[in-house]
Amino acid sequence: MVKEVIERNKELFDKYRYPAKIVELQEKLKRGGFNSQSNVIKGEIKAPSTDDIPSLPEKGSDEYNELNNIGISSIKNNEVGIVILNGGMATRFGGGVKGLVEVFDGKSFLQLKIENAKAIAKKNNAKVPVFIMNSFQSEKLTEDFLIKHNNFGYEHINSFNQLISVRLDEKGEVFLDENGYPSFYAPGHGDFRYAFVNSGMLDKFMQEGGKYLLFSNGDNLAATLDPAIIGLHIKNGNEMTIEVAEKDPGDKGGAPAFVDGKLQIVENFKFPVDFDQSTIPVMNTNSFVFSAESLKKEIELDWYVAMKDVKGRKVVQFERLANEMSIHLMTGFVVVPKEGPAGRFIPIKLKEYLDKYKDVLKEMLEKRNNE
Repeated sequence: MVKEVIERNKELFDKYRYPAKIVELQEKLKRGGFNSQSNVIKGEIKAPSTDDIPSLPEKGSDEYNELNNIGISSIKNNEVGIVILNGGMATRFGGGVKGLVEVFDGKSFLQLKIENAKAIAKKNNAKVPVFIMNSFQSEKLTEDFLIKHNNFGYEHINSFNQLISVRLDEKGEVFLDENGYPSFYAPGHGDFRYAFVNSGMLDKFMQEGGKYLLFSNGDNLAATLDPAIIGLHIKNGNEMTIEVAEKDPGDKGGAPAFVDGKLQIVENFKFPVDFDQSTIPVMNTNSFVFSAESLKKEIELDWYVAMKDVKGRKVVQFERLANEMSIHLMTGFVVVPKEGPAGRFIPIKLKEYLDKYKDVLKEMLEKRNNE
């Protein structure tokens, strides 16, 4: 049982914490409480219109300049921070922590993210704190990496950890690896609010005047700190602003949809099979702006069954998703360019993507950091 595994590994699970519902979820799985329809939305679902999701104004336009000025003012007042998701392992890149993989010129994903924050802070004579969410797998390697490189000359770097959990087999029993040991995993970026609050980082950020957080994946270097998007979030008075981008043929992922009248992100696996997802031309980029105050709300996110493959064997992982905070918070959406000079969604999931986009990313980041 999961409970016994936690007790035998008390020091590890006390340090990283674990989902309070893990035993309950295991019991439900063993009773057959999860099936192919468990994740599917039961409410009324409707595609949004183009009027429901405006595009970011064109750079240089009066509207863009207004938003940009609002965002710059907030940055100069030390109100803006950055959250980087850094829990993933580079299994498709040869191992190690993905955030530490070289992108170009000896610089890693994490270094490039930090350099963007550093450049924005310097330009605006401001403090832009960086909060790195690690996992039990990435924490030590990332800490050593930052120490080795002296935080890349940027003092405002903070780290906190997401939760840890136990893999199960398809029958709901604890999954044992090839050596007969329980296998652990980090249960998704939905840990963010819980981990950020419990680590004390939210209080630290707010006590130092912080109000807004840009949240993005470590492997999406195009999601730089754009004052105009911060300005849009502030002007609209939302608790959460979600960036979405136009789909390309074959793209799969979460997308904005009305569920019982509330516009929110709906994951691909939650759509009913008879719902035509092509009627929604945009997709979630997993880049959000949060109002810090909203993270104090007690929000209970749902847990989902994720089937994974571990060395050719099927395992069950229970995961939750940060984008589902859009169900609970006052949320706005904005369509952003996907690629090109103003592009904001170039996730590097495979090594061949890195080979394809590294020159594009280099040019993009150098220009943005020197604007």
